[in-house]
Amino acid sequence: MSDTKQKRILVIYEVLEATPPRSDHTWMRGQADWRDEFQVVSCLKKLGYDVRMFGVFNDIEGLVRDIKEWQPDLVFNLLEAFNNDRDKESHLVAMLELLGVSYTGVGAKGLSLCKDKALSKLILANKNILVPKYIVSPAAQPLAKLADDFPLPVIVKPLGFEGSEAIHQCSIAQSSEDAMERMTYLHEKYETDVIIEEFIAGRDMYVGLLGNLRIQTLSPVELSFSKSKDEDAAASHRIASFQAKWNRDYQKRHGIVRTDCTDPMLARRLQIEAKKIYKVLGLQGYARIDFRVDAHNQIYFIEANPNPAVNNQDEFALSAKKSGIEHEDLIRKIVKLGLNSAS
Repeated sequence: MSDTKQKRILVIYEVLEATPPRSDHTWMRGQADWRDEFQVVSCLKKLGYDVRMFGVFNDIEGLVRDIKEWQPDLVFNLLEAFNNDRDKESHLVAMLELLGVSYTGVGAKGLSLCKDKALSKLILANKNILVPKYIVSPAAQPLAKLADDFPLPVIVKPLGFEGSEAIHQCSIAQSSEDAMERMTYLHEKYETDVIIEEFIAGRDMYVGLLGNLRIQTLSPVELSFSKSKDEDAAASHRIASFQAKWNRDYQKRHGIVRTDCTDPMLARRLQIEAKKIYKVLGLQGYARIDFRVDAHNQIYFIEANPNPAVNNQDEFALSAKKSGIEHEDLIRKIVKLGLNSAS
């Protein structure tokens, strides 16, 4: 891109307490929690953009002032919360839309739909996308019991959480009583709505997508447990739990790696479903769609992840690499899509 030096990019990211916005990214080096931010800023600078950073906690006025004064050509959005409240993620993007500033990733409407896992499933089921059976237990009025005909086992998860937070082996309940116990625990600990979902025994598959009106579907990636002793034992821990996703020691013990989908026909079906979901939910920029594939190769939609992690060790960047897009070019494409949101 020949005009990168003329382009100003403001990278916004969340901080967990009220601290002065940081202008230098070098403090992030080597810190796992800041891998995304460090790699994005480093890559943007390498590409020649004029980069500024703004760490957001609860200072919306300061962010608006910085945008108006510096007038960036693009906001690279790495925010997931405001004042530690993840429900405000879409509000922040809506603010960018009201200010008329270009930004990377999914818009406010798409973020809102994806944040509510039950609503996104309801919408997609009406478009003939296969989803697990589910029911929501509101924090304000918890369920008393599961229906007698609700399929068991189930997986019990916070409705709006991301990154497999609060998902562990004990999230899988073999009985209605166990499901109610886990549901009550989540209500009390996190004060959040809970989704109880039919557990689909099978494999976790991820499909990344890039694009606005024209959509590029990336190669599917599988979360593989290569050290499973046998199928029965494997079924209990073959889930993308918090430990499986983030704990390196746990990953080594179970041989958890991201691999190619080796079945070309299944890979193509996953891509077709992912592209349909991307369009139905009104996504743009980039996103990752998560599936479970059962023993009969039936594909179940689990959730859509707008603005997924883009560091070179996560599923989205790996999916892009398997599609021939190296990490630097991936960041370049995300920037281009943000600057040209109608393409």
